Amino acid sequence: MKICILSAIALSLVFSFFALTGHFVWYVITLVLFFALLLTCFFKMKREIRGIASSVKNFVKNKKFERFVLDERDVFSELKEQINNLFEITEPLMRTKEDALKRIKKIADVMEFPVFLLSGSGKILLSNNASEIFIRKGCDNCFYYEVLKTVSLVDIVGKCLNEDLKNREFKVFGRIYRVNSFGNLGLTSEKSVLCMFEDITSEKTKDELERGFISAVSHELKTPLSVIKSAADILADESVNGEEKEKFIRLIKENALRMDTLVRKLLILAEIRSDKKFKKERINLREVAELVLKEEIPFTKGKKLCIENSFEDVEIIGNRFLITEMMRNVLDNAVKYTDEGKITFLVTFENSFAKIVIKDTGPGMSEDISSHIFEPFYREDVSRTRSTGGTGLGLTIARRVANLHGGNITVKSAPGKGTKFVIQIPVLRN
Repeated sequence: MKICILSAIALSLVFSFFALTGHFVWYVITLVLFFALLLTCFFKMKREIRGIASSVKNFVKNKKFERFVLDERDVFSELKEQINNLFEITEPLMRTKEDALKRIKKIADVMEFPVFLLSGSGKILLSNNASEIFIRKGCDNCFYYEVLKTVSLVDIVGKCLNEDLKNREFKVFGRIYRVNSFGNLGLTSEKSVLCMFEDITSEKTKDELERGFISAVSHELKTPLSVIKSAADILADESVNGEEKEKFIRLIKENALRMDTLVRKLLILAEIRSDKKFKKERINLREVAELVLKEEIPFTKGKKLCIENSFEDVEIIGNRFLITEMMRNVLDNAVKYTDEGKITFLVTFENSFAKIVIKDTGPGMSEDISSHIFEPFYREDVSRTRSTGGTGLGLTIARRVANLHGGNITVKSAPGKGTKFVIQIPVLRN
């Protein structure tokens, strides 16, 4: 480059000499050579500057840099030396930040919920494996609004960039996420923000179920208590005659029994849901079935209903009280909802399982209803349930007892075609 400058000075002097002496031809030749030299110097300088810019860009973008070879004859040698020094200082810092990002990536990938690290301008610097449900594929180091799958996600991540979110809840793809963001982490030359999406759908659902359960229990207890209180107030009136007194006394007894049944079933359900280990023994299911049938016969009086039964000697290992409660609840459900016709009650042995079948010719139910009947306090017809005195817990208990013994309970029903419950429990399970 210095040669170019010296040559240009020499040509300018020669050009001036020919201009003063009047040698026109040599004047033109010298002028052409002068401009040709200037163009050559210009393109060489341009190439040098492009080379320097390319090296800087490669370092910033790809974190790669090759030191400039210094030459004292190069007018850019001092600039290149300063760039070499700058890169020597910057490169370790960039490597430290890269290592930090890699460590964060390893930690984030262990997390089961989506995590993003974003630059202040909105580029996704890092995302964990769980975040794949939110991001479209085929884009690295993109802006968040280019790759997120929904507008709602773009809005949420935008909030993460603009403010520190603390336990904010948002709904994404039908699930509930608790979002937290932390800014100014100092991992890049500009502000960086960590945004975390914790899926709390199960937690929220559990809370809602518990609130619904408490509300249902309160309602179920409130109804008989109100009846008992009202009947007691009427009985306190001395003008009530003997026949009316008997009526209200009977009403009090019925509702007290209803409350007692509800409380008993709630206690059973609470024990089943706990980690309590139940005493297990050898049980003959024929004996249990005969006892349950004997207890249920009185409830068929006044109905045009018969119960056909067939019990085989099948033994299992389990808790006698719970197995009895399971059979009683399912048979009681069939008797309550079948006013006339037939109930079939069977205990058989099939493929290493004890099989209990309770089938009725009652009104039956739709598939939508049958898919919910094992839920606590589920009612397909509230008015009908009140007339039969159900608690809405019997079938819930039956299913959980079956599961507790390693078995299951299924239901098959259709409107106008009755209902069939099948309980299967492994035989002699320890």
